[in-house]
Amino acid sequence: MSLHDGVLQSLLGLKMRLHVLSASQEGSTAQELREVQEVLLEEARKLRELMQQVKPLDVDAKTLRPHLMEVTHRFERETGIRTQFVSDSGDLNIEPTVCCIVVRIVQEALANVRKHSCATDVWVRLDRRNSNWQLPIEDNGVGFPFAGRFSQSELKASGRGPSVIIECIDSIGGELALESKPGRGTRLEITIPPKWRAAHG
Repeated sequence: MSLHDGVLQSLLGLKMRLHVLSASQEGSTAQELREVQEVLLEEARKLRELMQQVKPLDVDAKTLRPHLMEVTHRFERETGIRTQFVSDSGDLNIEPTVCCIVVRIVQEALANVRKHSCATDVWVRLDRRNSNWQLPIEDNGVGFPFAGRFSQSELKASGRGPSVIIECIDSIGGELALESKPGRGTRLEITIPPKWRAAHG
């Protein structure tokens, strides 16, 4: 078990102890204990997301689909947000470097949904379109504080949108279109090249 795993287990253990303790209390004391539980749970979630970001990935075309299925299932278990992953059944021709970035994009998108969207449902797809792959990620949350459909270049020029995801897409020469419907959700349409290429090459 790594240091991060040990800290995470300790946080979750403290949450369970507080849960038991709060059940025996009444009034404001019980309420304060429940609030501390929520703080601990949120910190545990943040730590798990950090662990995902720094953990080296070993993903290739054969393991990408099951890896994304596991990521989305775990997200649903831990957040209670219904999450569906669907993928084209054809052979994946995506090189390993790009596969790893795809996983990072999905992890970051789901983390953003949990932190900002207030969504109850998320949909993730991976489908072939001509020589590229499409990765739409959609939720039914509150959307961004701006409305409309924007290209990656428009988002970068205005300093809006999911910056980490944009950086990931840039790194493999992909493209992003973002559609925000305030009060009704967000849709990311990500074009994934099967092979790494320079952002403007």
